[in-house]
Amino acid sequence: MLSADFRLRKKTDIDRVWKKGRSFATPLFSLKIAKNDLPVSRFAVVIGTKVNKRAVVRNLAKRRLREAIRLLGPRIVAGQDVIVMGRGKIADTTYDEISRTIRFAFEKSGLLKNV
Repeated sequence: MLSADFRLRKKTDIDRVWKKGRSFATPLFSLKIAKNDLPVSRFAVVIGTKVNKRAVVRNLAKRRLREAIRLLGPRIVAGQDVIVMGRGKIADTTYDEISRTIRFAFEKSGLLKNV
């Protein structure tokens, strides 16, 4: 689970990322990324009812996304605000596939440090 320090919660922060952030998309989710002036990167995970009407399914997808992000934590570049928006296929996808896709998306969008 992502700790509170790494969560993007305020509506004003989310609106700023939504308006000024750059986009990156995969078949499972899309990212909006904007810089912040903090020593950490923060994340918001959004799965709308278009993905699946059942809250149980949407919450499972959110938990899987958050866990994949948490495990990448030490490699993530500091000072970024990121909104992860789930897309249609994410409800039927395994954790392993979500984890691989999030790693690929973070590498392509420049969110991971080169180790």
